[in-house]
Amino acid sequence: MAAVLVRAMNLEKEAALMSDSEVESLLAFKDESEIEPWAMKYVAAAVKYGLIKGNPDGTFGSKDFTRRDQAAAVIFRLLKQKRRV
Repeated sequence: MAAVLVRAMNLEKEAALMSDSEVESLLAFKDESEIEPWAMKYVAAAVKYGLIKGNPDGTFGSKDFTRRDQAAAVIFRLLKQKRRV
């Protein structure tokens, strides 16, 4: 989902240019080791731009299914960033 959001916001270039230290500082989730390596910069960019916040328990849940309420919140943030809400 993070990759789709970053692409929708045209932030692929910014994600690709993120340093490893910036990615590490943004991915402060308890389960960050479960995030696939190819997705790390996408997730970091989505966090940086406020599109994804993670779960209340401090996890990201990269292996979890996205619930409807989570998807709605992320879509709302995306539209808000694009100034469409």
